Amino acid sequence: GVTDKTNPSRTKMILIKTLQNLLLLLETYAFIYSLDDSESIGLLFK
Repeated sequence: GVTDKTNPSRTKMILIKTLQNLLLLLETYAFIYSLDDSESIGLLFK
């Protein structure tokens, strides 16, 4: 219902999930950049 969108715990859950997704992206980028240049380019354009 309408109350679901303003439910603080639901908003908190969405926020946590978003943060987890962002962290996962950061980890992926960090991993790619930590590789050799040619390897990272190969991964990006696979």
